Amino acid sequence: VLLIKTPKNVVEVSNILSNLSKGIFNDDKNLILIKTPKIRVETEEDITWTIDGEQSPEVSSVDIKVMSLPFP
Repeated sequence: VLLIKTPKNVVEVSNILSNLSKGIFNDDKNLILIKTPKIRVETEEDITWTIDGEQSPEVSSVDIKVMSLPFP
């Protein structure tokens, strides 16, 4: 799971994009990489989020699970 904090300015956007393109996740305060098969995210207020590019309605909690399908 890769969490990306909303950048506050153009410099942070540039750093995020640069680090993503280089595969650098540990040196950027705006990137959080968690290796896990499932995660639950809870917030104090409703937020809009995306998963795989698909936008969700505003929610205050979400469960994300990696679904492994066997190859044919």
